[in-house]
Amino acid sequence: MLTINNKVSILMPVKDAALYLSDCLHSILKQTYSNWELIAVDDHSIDDSYELLKGFEKDDERIKILKNNGNGIVDSISQAFESSNGEFIHRMDADDIMSLEKLEILVKTLGERTDAIATANVKYFSDKTVSQGYLAYENWINNIEDYSAEVYRECTIASPNWLVHRSSFEKVISLSKLEYPEDYDLVLKWHAQGFEVLKSNSVTHLWREHPARTSRNSDIYQQESFFRLKLKHFCQNELKDGEQIQIVGAGKKGKLVKTILQELNVDHKCFDMNLNRVSSNIDLFHLSDLNPTQCALLTNWPADMNLRGEIDAFMKAKLFKRGENFWIL
Repeated sequence: MLTINNKVSILMPVKDAALYLSDCLHSILKQTYSNWELIAVDDHSIDDSYELLKGFEKDDERIKILKNNGNGIVDSISQAFESSNGEFIHRMDADDIMSLEKLEILVKTLGERTDAIATANVKYFSDKTVSQGYLAYENWINNIEDYSAEVYRECTIASPNWLVHRSSFEKVISLSKLEYPEDYDLVLKWHAQGFEVLKSNSVTHLWREHPARTSRNSDIYQQESFFRLKLKHFCQNELKDGEQIQIVGAGKKGKLVKTILQELNVDHKCFDMNLNRVSSNIDLFHLSDLNPTQCALLTNWPADMNLRGEIDAFMKAKLFKRGENFWIL
């Protein structure tokens, strides 16, 4: 067990989580790293969440319960941070479970770095069968090798499975100014600031899949919201002045990317193998015309590993390198 005396502040938004809340809180109480404080903010729950939280607060002085002065996750975590005093900041979801050594592993992984994010592996679980989509995401997020190359594809760090030095928010990023989907906005802002991702291969977070999960039911976590956010960050962080974006793929995602880039007034071209995929009023170019001096965004990444290999080989032959002038969306 670590002997570091640095406190971890756990920021936890809570909304109608009574069904799973006790399991979550007990997993925090059992942590091998005991120098923590939990600031849980009840976000206008209509179930017994607040009463459950207050019961745990009475039994452990490290637990502080607040009611959200605003509305939603961003206001909750911002209010929790303002009430915290730990040197390290961690976020937890009220329906999930911490592994026994989660905080210990993350603190050890981060060390004394103030310009990095500590993370680790996740594992989905459910009262029923975990869906294939979540299992695929678990496999992907646990096996990322180059975070910069993958950051515009999906959220590369699980929202309840990171730990940073508090100066990350005091000097660089304002939690209150995060945009929804807030977990992805935070990761993209860390990327823009050049934060290094330090990863342990231990499973530190047990992610519960259930029908009421916010990411399943809120419009702000749907595909268009993610694409608008990541394209905004991409244009700010990666696009050189006057550079044209080459959209690779004229399917549904390609059309959405084109629409958003038009709204952002960003110059772009569309490329596809099939020049008849879109209406005649859209200029469409063949993949053979891709220019490696301009960046390319691939809008379709097939599940078939052989097809992925063919795409990678084609882009490499065209002098594209992922994370430099070629990204997968």
